[in-house]
Amino acid sequence: MGTGSGDLIRLLVEYGWDGVRLGNTGDPYPWWDGESWYPKASQVEDHLRNGRAVIALVSLNTGTGRIDPNGTAPQWVSILQTVETTGGETAVRIFKTYQNREEWYSFDQIQQSWTPGPNYRAVVATPPSDLAWLPGP
Repeated sequence: MGTGSGDLIRLLVEYGWDGVRLGNTGDPYPWWDGESWYPKASQVEDHLRNGRAVIALVSLNTGTGRIDPNGTAPQWVSILQTVETTGGETAVRIFKTYQNREEWYSFDQIQQSWTPGPNYRAVVATPPSDLAWLPGP
């Protein structure tokens, strides 16, 4: 089916969800915050709190099965939760279809594995009203 954001959005629409591209200059939710184009944990957290899913296209190392900035395979992952650690860093819980499981990464590792540049590929997905969930804990 392809790994472009348009492919993912078409799939979401088939299941009754609304999907929009995230991050690019002309997108409804650009990453630009006046300082940089890198995704920010606070922006991801805002979408999650508002009941939207954030689905990011990251680099996967198929040898280790881990998200890796040097990975060669594109992989869509759903960001499920962000948590600030006692050390002040942000940890991210994701769902990865490659192994059909949840995993934890530092936000920095997720950010570095996202397609670099001003066009970080991601989709914000809003469920239909009958599937809407409550904001996270």
